[in-house]
Amino acid sequence: MYQLKSTFIKTPYRRRVTIDLGENPSMESIANVSNGNEAFVRVRYRIDEENRNSIGEGEIRKILPDAHQIKIEKTIIPKERVRSAGISQVKSLNEKIVKWGETVNVEIPEGVLEKARTLQENIR
Repeated sequence: MYQLKSTFIKTPYRRRVTIDLGENPSMESIANVSNGNEAFVRVRYRIDEENRNSIGEGEIRKILPDAHQIKIEKTIIPKERVRSAGISQVKSLNEKIVKWGETVNVEIPEGVLEKARTLQENIR
């Protein structure tokens, strides 16, 4: 009869590190990250649509040169665009510009309205 014997064999492994940079991180805050030594590193961050090109994946990879593998999870926060309700119902270009200005709370200079009038007259 055979006797069963069990022994623990320690196997090598790589650490897994998740770095959450939060929302709209700066390159300075990313430069302070350096705990990816020989690890599988996941870098997560959220960034506004208009700033999405301010942080490059290559720059993040340069900061973590000792990481075994880097996975970057970038979430782009879409910019909410204000729709001008009723802008399609008004007829003239001037009225459309004024309606848009009211929607986004911007005062339209008279010079812009004058140019719009001139443009509309020359189109007809």
